[in-house]
Amino acid sequence: MSSRSLNSQDALNHHAPPPDLPAQDWQRASRMHGAAGRVAKAGHGGAAGQCVPGDNAQEQANAPSAASTSGWWRSATRLVREAAIGLAFVVALPLVVIAVRGPSAFLGARSMDQRLSHVTSRLTDVDRLRPLMSPRNAAVSAAEAGAAFHAMQAPRSHGAKLLSAAFPEHPVATPFARPWLDRSQAIGMFPAAGNVGQDAVVATDVVTRATGGFSTQEMVYLRSVAEAPIWHEFDRVTSAPRVDLVGGQFVLPFRDDAFAPAMPVHRFVDTKALAYAGVSRAAYYVALGEPARAEAALRSIVSLGFMFIDNGTNSIDALIGRVVLDIGRNGLHQLYEATGNASGLTLSAPLPTRTAAGVTPARSVASANEIRARVIAETSDPQLPRALRFERLNQLAFSSCGSVREVLFGMRSDVSGAIDRADASLARYPSEHALVKLMREGPARVHALYGTRSGADMLISGAASVAATVLQQPRIAACTQLALAID
Repeated sequence: MSSRSLNSQDALNHHAPPPDLPAQDWQRASRMHGAAGRVAKAGHGGAAGQCVPGDNAQEQANAPSAASTSGWWRSATRLVREAAIGLAFVVALPLVVIAVRGPSAFLGARSMDQRLSHVTSRLTDVDRLRPLMSPRNAAVSAAEAGAAFHAMQAPRSHGAKLLSAAFPEHPVATPFARPWLDRSQAIGMFPAAGNVGQDAVVATDVVTRATGGFSTQEMVYLRSVAEAPIWHEFDRVTSAPRVDLVGGQFVLPFRDDAFAPAMPVHRFVDTKALAYAGVSRAAYYVALGEPARAEAALRSIVSLGFMFIDNGTNSIDALIGRVVLDIGRNGLHQLYEATGNASGLTLSAPLPTRTAAGVTPARSVASANEIRARVIAETSDPQLPRALRFERLNQLAFSSCGSVREVLFGMRSDVSGAIDRADASLARYPSEHALVKLMREGPARVHALYGTRSGADMLISGAASVAATVLQQPRIAACTQLALAID
């Protein structure tokens, strides 16, 4: 190798130009030497003693870092994109369920009308029986009457208490005895009524039979019924002008997990048995020759029926009231027949039997807006029983679950306006105002009663919970669960 070549190679290795080589040629040779070095290092695994110029060593140090940063960024972008797509699917899934099932479940004629048509038909013409009610006693306040009625109620079963845990009730010190629930006492007695079915004693013809006398055993039983302490509270309740049923039963304010549709209703069977026992009470007075006391006892049963219709907060209350009212009316009709009271017979004549067929609107012609407009009008209709107006109000609040727009952005102004008017005109006590508030908030509350029933339901319900959290809109979760629960 020539002296010039050796000097040039030595200069390249030591990063300084040889004295006899122009700077321009040295720079070009340096670049070629660096490239050759990198190739040699790649081919020979970077053998010891291989020297790389400083500038290229820096390039080598930076190259992996730049490549790593670029790869991480692409991975992160892809991850974010896929997460966004997955989240969009999770949010969309419950909204699709609401869009598909919501209109029929919450806004259809079946949901908004048919469920109440039977009760509404049963309440037709009942006002003509109001003259049969007990005299009103203004000294009994609504709060006192509500507490007294709650104290009269039979204790709930353990299972019922678990289901209604979100609605704690006022404690009752000592439940009232109910002699008529002792079925053993009725064995062999009142044979004429035995084919009707009985709540201890069936009142179908017990008053009529009282005019012909009872056996000693029957009189002992009837006396135990007529002198039961429960009737003192019963008469106070049925003579009160108004009754605060909600405040008398439940501890206020309602708990955060309270859910309006899951609110416990009054016990139908127990109340009907109480009304039948009231007729047996009247029969005892007839047998003693005290028709005035018998009439007062029977009128109190009619008053109990109207108490439910006028002070109830749901359709079950109204239906209980209708059944109880007819038990009292029938007892009075028997009494008036036995005593020859012609005007009383006219007043207590049976109500006409009506079916729901004539009052159910055509499902094929009524739009959701038309149905909702009718329900809004009914919530403020003074001609409708209060119990049904409250039922309509609850339905109206949940109608927002039938619209994706309302689920995301809140109920329509006409719906919220109707609830405001009901709060001002329908609700009378703090307890009823609290109930209206609970109904208003219903679409944003979820209750365990409305659980999922299948794997698909669990998937959708979970997606709804995620969507509700992400969008900060609890109505998504509540309305989705309700839509899944409603058949």
